[in-house]
Amino acid sequence: MKTNFNLKYLPILLLGAVCVLFSSCGDDDDDDEVVGSSDSARLKVTLYDTSIKLKVGETRKLSYTGYKPIWTSDNNYIASVSDGTVKAQRVGTTTVYANSHECQVVVEPKNTLFAEPYLNWEASMEDIKTYMAPYDLINETSHALVYQGEGYVLGYQYVFDDDVLSRAILGVNPSDEELLSEFLAERYILAGSTSGNYDDGSGQYWLTYYASVNIDMEIDVVLSRFEDESEGENESEGERYTLTVQYYPWNWGRSFTGNAEKRVIDFME
Repeated sequence: MKTNFNLKYLPILLLGAVCVLFSSCGDDDDDDEVVGSSDSARLKVTLYDTSIKLKVGETRKLSYTGYKPIWTSDNNYIASVSDGTVKAQRVGTTTVYANSHECQVVVEPKNTLFAEPYLNWEASMEDIKTYMAPYDLINETSHALVYQGEGYVLGYQYVFDDDVLSRAILGVNPSDEELLSEFLAERYILAGSTSGNYDDGSGQYWLTYYASVNIDMEIDVVLSRFEDESEGENESEGERYTLTVQYYPWNWGRSFTGNAEKRVIDFME
């Protein structure tokens, strides 16, 4: 059967076909653009903060553009990062990343009441004497130096093996134990604690162990509280507390027992 077709409608039909064709292509281009722009944004993350300073416990939202960068930190014990928000954990310096873009984070302390001893495990007695020159040297033996402290620190003791520093101790007033614990928590990782009685019945001990946030610092810290229950000339001398912080080369401190900790210098006298 012959179908009549009016040629005057042909331009209109061709125009409609072209519109449909380009409309379809346009949709494909839009889809490609969405995928393409998303991938491009991932690669084109821009981190505007390249260095920040925070105090322990503070947070900061970093300024950046881009699509969901991957956030990481070189040392989560110093500063952690999540969805672009940095939280200062402990004193130190580390780097956080948005993909490969870096931001240096310097974490400063809130508690600065206690001055720590000189901690270089290659130091000689002469090195310590030079460093501690502003302090009064109150006792010296062939293997130890004791200095009068200042401020919240009652005193310092440095112990040597073969003229090389093997342990450093600072003495603190027991009434300042809470402040001291805060000071250490801002700088070190709490590693554990223990307590017990001395074998000779002379008293009790409480030990809290801390570890350095950086292994290369080679510092192990023991907060030692000793209650002396030995008999004195009067009742007030029969019971007293001694509070010390003892610094060892990495992983030494945790191997010590309560009886070993009893050998600390009593700075209360």
